[in-house]
Amino acid sequence: VSVSVAQEASANDQITILFSNAEVSQSVPTPVFGEDIIAEFSFSARDVREPLTFRRRATDRSFLNARFIRVVNAGGDGWCSGFLSMSVDGRPILNRVPMFPRRGNQRNAIQDWNRDQWPGKTYWEAPLASARSDRK
Repeated sequence: VSVSVAQEASANDQITILFSNAEVSQSVPTPVFGEDIIAEFSFSARDVREPLTFRRRATDRSFLNARFIRVVNAGGDGWCSGFLSMSVDGRPILNRVPMFPRRGNQRNAIQDWNRDQWPGKTYWEAPLASARSDRK
């Protein structure tokens, strides 16, 4: 899996891209990164320079059948992202998908995906099928 992201302002937290079949719960799930996650890919926002590209090994491609793709930041250092691109085995899956609008507290950058700040969390989420460039 090759992932490319861009940010509009730097942050110091770990950013996680999640693939899930479940919608985000209004109440805090236990654990916060629980059984609803099919696959996840993380990177440090400190490393992002326009754009950051990184590679991760995936044991299979089943995460491509997930209902949702979600980008979260468990920390409180808001991450202002611009777009997300992803390819699997050299085949483009997402092509510069804008990470707007936000979900949760839309006034913030992506942040606070944790138990203590759950009511004020801000994240990006999209139905994976509609975001995929290879299905359009």
